[in-house]
Amino acid sequence: MLTDPIEVAGLILEDGPHPVVEWRLRNEVLRLPECDTDAASTLAGLKSSRHYLELKDEQLKDGGWGRMHSMDTSHKHTIPTTEYAVARAAALGLDRNDEVMKGAAEYLAGLLSGRYEFPDPPEANDRWETGTQLFAASTLALIDPDHPAIDPVFNNWATIAERTFASGEHDPEAEIDAQRELHGIRSDLRYLKIQNRYTAALLGSRSTDLPEQVSTAYQRWLWTLPGGLGYLEADMSKPPELMKSGPTERWLYSLELLSLFAGWTQYGGHALDWLWGTQFENGIWDFGPRSSTSHVLPLSEDWKMAARRRHDWTARVLCLLVAAG
Repeated sequence: MLTDPIEVAGLILEDGPHPVVEWRLRNEVLRLPECDTDAASTLAGLKSSRHYLELKDEQLKDGGWGRMHSMDTSHKHTIPTTEYAVARAAALGLDRNDEVMKGAAEYLAGLLSGRYEFPDPPEANDRWETGTQLFAASTLALIDPDHPAIDPVFNNWATIAERTFASGEHDPEAEIDAQRELHGIRSDLRYLKIQNRYTAALLGSRSTDLPEQVSTAYQRWLWTLPGGLGYLEADMSKPPELMKSGPTERWLYSLELLSLFAGWTQYGGHALDWLWGTQFENGIWDFGPRSSTSHVLPLSEDWKMAARRRHDWTARVLCLLVAAG
């Protein structure tokens, strides 16, 4: 069994992976310098891939992709929302220096400043404005977590986290009071409860800016929530059954979000053990067919080739393992 991610990544590269897989392994696992002789050709291959061209071709002049959060079922697009597009771009290994990401960052900053109107049909409740700001800020954090446009939204949620976990445990009444004061929400919090995936992603992207005791209490609570992160509903204390694509996707994506937090491995050790336990003897991972809702996979263009599917799953796991340190 191969237990060195760098060794496994090297084997994948020897097998001639798709440029997207090669790019992610080079940057996130092997951490090769950008001036490496093969970097330019690998990036060129990524940018000529169908996955990249779909993002670029469907991006609008304002930098978005139409709807932000809720899909418009009357229009048939490959890329359903701006939120999905940015997550997909990040999964391909693109960063804030890419032209697609630059346009998206400008658009999202415009949504947060009010320069652009939020494109989705509004909900008739007192959660809507807070929700739109959270969706835009957490998506922008995928591109540039230090972008100043994020500051007001992050600061509000950081304050809510501080008040909610002031005792070291989750206090639902304290959360309700904080959301009422800072967000003006007097109705049921519903999808805006602090365990939702967008708040977790936003706070995780700047977790070192949170008081250590707050980050610790928040993480510990998220890892033990029976219902998992809001919108994903994957219990992180119970790894998914193998080869069940939907639950596996939600669980892995939840793990990727929680891994944004500094010190996450002290709570996620069992998740890392499960990942190592699912590795094949040849060092490869393969969780079978991808979920139809996945924004991460595929990385390669042809999953009819079993090797391509295995490359993709393995690259995804290796990036998580390396992030764990």
